[in-house]
Amino acid sequence: IFGLYKDLVLPVSGALGLSAEGYLGGSGSEWDGGARFFLTSRLLFLNIGVDYNAQLASTDFILGWTPYFRRGGLFGIGGNFRIEWIPTRGQSFNIGFQIPLEPHMGKTRVRKTEVALPKPAEVTVSSLPTESYEALEDMRHAGRWLVVNANLFDDEDDASYFKAMDNFRETLTRVRTAFDQTDAEHPNGHSFISESEHYHRAIDRAFAAAVGSERGPQVADEAREVLLDDILLPYDRLIGQFKEPDTLRGFMPAARLRFAQKLDRVSGLTEAQRAGALGTLDRLFDLIEAARKLTKEHWDGDERKVWLPLTLAVRAGEHRSADDSLTLPARARPIHSERRGLPRPLDS
Repeated sequence: IFGLYKDLVLPVSGALGLSAEGYLGGSGSEWDGGARFFLTSRLLFLNIGVDYNAQLASTDFILGWTPYFRRGGLFGIGGNFRIEWIPTRGQSFNIGFQIPLEPHMGKTRVRKTEVALPKPAEVTVSSLPTESYEALEDMRHAGRWLVVNANLFDDEDDASYFKAMDNFRETLTRVRTAFDQTDAEHPNGHSFISESEHYHRAIDRAFAAAVGSERGPQVADEAREVLLDDILLPYDRLIGQFKEPDTLRGFMPAARLRFAQKLDRVSGLTEAQRAGALGTLDRLFDLIEAARKLTKEHWDGDERKVWLPLTLAVRAGEHRSADDSLTLPARARPIHSERRGLPRPLDS
């Protein structure tokens, strides 16, 4: 069987097209041949049309089903099995394998539809000073504000533009009401900037409780560096892709090791302070993982849409000079690692 296919609508959708095929064969002294015309929907895997058989001199309805089991076809050449049913010819079924003659079919995109993330490690448990837990709770509260208000819109999975916009307007009304609320810490109401300041002050307090007020700011800044370069940026670069497994915990062991190496350069830390700093980092990572789960729930479980705001690691207004290799855009640019198959940040 040889055939031609022509899209009738936007080709990338695969919604509707025309197929024309001719076939010729035989068995023993018998020959067989004919032609087929289909309305084809690659989106629905269906072919609906007519089959003209020259030997029988009859034209009959034919239904074909072509499941696309994986990107690029079953063997990487764009080919797939096709099952055909012709009810008026004794309920006959045909099974075949179609191969496109276009040489690039099945080779222009990677075959895997998801990116592999590092497998999660065991969660560490450590005891922290009471002041650390209090600061971490403040950080959790402020961090939730940052995450929720960075992901206000929900497209309702593209089900309805008008429903999505109505829900978005309702969400904005609730957000405005929440932002106008005042308390002792927010005498002028809430704002994204003020919550970012509360969040980062809580990070400073948490690490100061672990290592002392003198070294707290330095250690907190080192934790932010690690959080940005080894957790947030590697995950956010993968926006738009399925992830397996979808968790930040696989990034955490390497990030924790890098933080421990940074602690080696902080003079005067006792073993207890070092352990406290690592424990505080673990709790910070736990809160960021909780933020990822919250954002994924907002997007109805679709991890392709999850993006964690960089304000979780970068203070408002923090920037570097344009010629500095440590500017945020430079650090966000990936350098691919063949060993891990994942993008890595520029060395800092």
